[in-house]
Amino acid sequence: MIVNSQAGDTSEVNDAPNLAADRRNVSVIRRLISWAWRIGKYSLLVVFCYLVCALVGLLPANRDFRETSGGVPLTVFAGPVHCDLIMPVENQVVNWRDHFPPGDFVGSVGDYSHIAIGWGDWGFYLDTPRWKDLKVSTLAKAVFVPSPTVLHVQYQDEPMVLDNQRRVRISEEQYAKLVEFVLTSLKTRSSGSQNPGRLKIDFSYLATDAFYEANGSYHAFNTCNCWVADAIQSAGICAPRFSPFPWSVQMYFPDVRE
Repeated sequence: MIVNSQAGDTSEVNDAPNLAADRRNVSVIRRLISWAWRIGKYSLLVVFCYLVCALVGLLPANRDFRETSGGVPLTVFAGPVHCDLIMPVENQVVNWRDHFPPGDFVGSVGDYSHIAIGWGDWGFYLDTPRWKDLKVSTLAKAVFVPSPTVLHVQYQDEPMVLDNQRRVRISEEQYAKLVEFVLTSLKTRSSGSQNPGRLKIDFSYLATDAFYEANGSYHAFNTCNCWVADAIQSAGICAPRFSPFPWSVQMYFPDVRE
């Protein structure tokens, strides 16, 4: 009987470390679940607040805007995630070749009638030439960390007015304000430097496009679409006050097919 009692006591002693380890593992799992719940809860709260801001931002600026009959045609292209301004290459207000010379482009762009200009995150543009090249780290940095920016410029033919492209006609005075906004976004060297002027980047997607260093920082509250909305607002065109998404930038444009 004594031997059996001692054997039982030995078994309980051997099981004690295992029970303690199990309790520690359970405690760690509970803490991990608790932290995951908190992170998920606060992440959803942040997303909800951002969407509320975006919805409130749909309130229009420049409500009294009216198109100018026979005015300068301005087209806004809205893709799945990005917007561009599309403008005539040359008119009485500006010749874009003076600011983005054909010599900056790999191919011949002298015969194109229009120019598309967009603004955005440096890393997103230059490190993601194709959607399959998109990295989570690139996307996270673009959204959460204020980052340097570029202007993307492409010469092209006159755009058709389709579902993802809306056109509005504005006066020359309004167009001049838009041009000023775009040029102010372009980073340039000081006039006293050895190489004054624009800062072109040695990179392109095609033979007809080029990149230039830009002013401003990209983040969740200042996206490429915000830049386009701010640009058209600067010209007195009706646009959302805050437009981080492409679908809302042109929502107040007349739905007219030309």
